[in-house]
Amino acid sequence: MRNKLRLLKNIYLKKDRPVSLIIFLTERCNARCSFCFIDFDDKKTQDKKNEISTEEFNLMSKSLSKSLHHLNFTGGEPFLRSDFDTIISNFIENCGLSSVVISTNGSYPKKIQKFVDNVCKKYSETKFVFQFSIDSFPEKHNEMRKIPGLFDKTIESYKIVKNSYKNCIATCNLTISEGNYDEIENIYDYLMIEHNIETINPIVVRNEGVYDVPSQIKISLIEAYKKITDKNIQNVKNGKLRGFSNFDIEGKIINAKNELQYQMISETYLKPKYYTPCVAGSIFGVVKSNGDVFPCEILEEKKLGNLKDYKYDFMSLWNNNVAKDTRKWIKDTKCNCHWECIFTYNLISSPKYTAKIATKIL
Repeated sequence: MRNKLRLLKNIYLKKDRPVSLIIFLTERCNARCSFCFIDFDDKKTQDKKNEISTEEFNLMSKSLSKSLHHLNFTGGEPFLRSDFDTIISNFIENCGLSSVVISTNGSYPKKIQKFVDNVCKKYSETKFVFQFSIDSFPEKHNEMRKIPGLFDKTIESYKIVKNSYKNCIATCNLTISEGNYDEIENIYDYLMIEHNIETINPIVVRNEGVYDVPSQIKISLIEAYKKITDKNIQNVKNGKLRGFSNFDIEGKIINAKNELQYQMISETYLKPKYYTPCVAGSIFGVVKSNGDVFPCEILEEKKLGNLKDYKYDFMSLWNNNVAKDTRKWIKDTKCNCHWECIFTYNLISSPKYTAKIATKIL
């Protein structure tokens, strides 16, 4: 109870400690997706010697113990890290995480089975959300991500998680891009009907890193996004999709939040619009595999520092002058974007939109 009160106080009042972080465990990947923002020609980011080590992550987790509620582990491909189990276990032990998201291409079903049995089972009070990337029909999906047989492996991984423990939920991230927007509704139905995918997260590609969205198809992309998100909302409401409802009140909040988020992204994809103060850099941040820390993925020019220079004391970095100036800049410029990950915390930290979410639940 005390931890929840501390969490609410930080989200709505102080806003000075991270509640949630995205951690790029590695930028190495066994896939080569056509729309990926990672520069795989960068020898430094592709060298695992430059990645944060197991012990360094442990030091970082100890400095976050009073505030951290949620972590999203991504990459690259997280399951390329042989110490993934230990890293997550240390964060849960040191921070008492409420939930963990793991974004994966699902190409390692045996590793995922081992992780579920060794980590998810042990930490039954922590909710684990596995986000499996599936973007098209089998043959084209394998072609888009450059891994033969990937689709079948991903479905196998999805089923492993789906049929495991109560604290595990399997979801599908369906990224709308130039490679699938013209058949996205058929792909969506195929996943739901033929493979019994119960939770689908529609995502639309954005400019980031080395990837730029072709300008001539942006209108088509967002039109496809609108169709799929409208369909998603209805399917969750009528029970055809489970959404996050098995997470009790938290799941209902996520489903209600998603409705607002879908609408806002549709409205801002082509023309930026300011809705609410952004909490990137205050209660939310991004940690790259080399230790660089950013307020979010979009502000690539706003590096706050590198954890190595702070002996992996995250809060010392978070409170440096660069971080303070960046928070002020975000507030003063009314910084806004359509990045899905930050929308969640911008909405739940706003009294105005918290009220709207509550109305949808009641």
